[in-house]
Amino acid sequence: MEHRDNVLHNLLDANLTPETSDLQGHEAERYSQYTESLKQLEDHQEKAPDDFIAQLMAALPHKPRPTWRDKVKSFLPERRFWAVPGLAGALAMLVLLTGFTLFRSSQDNDYIPVVLDLYAPSAKQVELVGTFSDWAPKTFCLKGPDAVGYWAIAIKLPPGRYEYAFLVNGSQLVPDDDGEALRPDGFGRENNVLLVRNTLKLDQKHGFAPHEYVTIPKHDSDSLILGLPDRDQWIALLDGGVSSGIERKTIENLLEHLASANITPDQARNILAPLFQDAQGRNHSEHMFFKIHECLLKKALPDTLKSMVQNRYEAFKTAKAILTQTGYGASMGEDPTLLNATAFALEGGQDPAFLREILTAGAGKPSDRIADVIEAGEILHHAGLWPETLKLIMKDALQKDLESRQMKQATKRIKERLRKGLDPKTIRDNLLG
Repeated sequence: MEHRDNVLHNLLDANLTPETSDLQGHEAERYSQYTESLKQLEDHQEKAPDDFIAQLMAALPHKPRPTWRDKVKSFLPERRFWAVPGLAGALAMLVLLTGFTLFRSSQDNDYIPVVLDLYAPSAKQVELVGTFSDWAPKTFCLKGPDAVGYWAIAIKLPPGRYEYAFLVNGSQLVPDDDGEALRPDGFGRENNVLLVRNTLKLDQKHGFAPHEYVTIPKHDSDSLILGLPDRDQWIALLDGGVSSGIERKTIENLLEHLASANITPDQARNILAPLFQDAQGRNHSEHMFFKIHECLLKKALPDTLKSMVQNRYEAFKTAKAILTQTGYGASMGEDPTLLNATAFALEGGQDPAFLREILTAGAGKPSDRIADVIEAGEILHHAGLWPETLKLIMKDALQKDLESRQMKQATKRIKERLRKGLDPKTIRDNLLG
């Protein structure tokens, strides 16, 4: 029997041919069955599922994650830009690779150290652009790439809410792939949201030397308005902005950028009309300016720019009305955090009645605590969480009086569950219970 099996194996391996073998009867029948089965396997074809490619891509890692050896090696002397040796260097890379941001108490209470990074091993240049720099390029340049492929920057920012993105090779805008909060930018892309709170303090060292942190640059004091074409019209716009309560240097800088983008004085007047007409709008005018600078960076046409500024203005106007109706009117003058959170949620597409209900549910809570919940709701709304489930989760968070860090962690867990395809009821039942 063993001899016959060896003969069959040799036939199947093409070491023998049926003519030279002595197979007969049952063995010959077994060989015929083998060859027929092999022929069927060779000819067999089966259509892959329609979502096969999507499943395959979802199973692949988004990007390589460095090992501890990579982290330590990246701080050796041959690295391009890191000068922090030994253990401090390893800790620095550990902080950078955790993603989004690092908050730490600073010696200056007005500025909080923040570290941001981007994995872009093939990039030639990476810049940080955002509301903290009027979306101006060539202001914050990241250092890199390191041995793993990361670019990084350390900055100091006052507490507040910021939107940002990375400008790669001077032309491609990409979001922070490790950033936890995203919102649509109105141009079919997304900006990251960075919430800097002076109440969020960690004990870990940031890994950058103090002199490596950069701060928000101040505007150049030299005026360019006088050298612009149609200078009389630009000066009239400048005077109109100042008389509306806008800080002179702020409006002057904005007008210079509009003129540099070939916006005419008449177009600029239409774009800025809501601000010039609203004497009470000074506490949110900076957000209108941020949107204008962002639109200029993204090369929006004048009509698009006007529409986006108008949408933001209307969002703040509606937010003020809702806060007044729900008893938060006094807080707007003291701290704009809740006003900003409500306005951006409205601009992001949340229903006014929905937000009115959340604000009512938060009666008696600190305004910054309610703002944290509304900001988390804006992020989860954009992530696709159902409105009814979102409302229940936001009310749960208010009832449990979650702090900023707890709210951030809860938001992260919800987004992870959404990515895994869990149904909203399961998400709520397992999250805060």
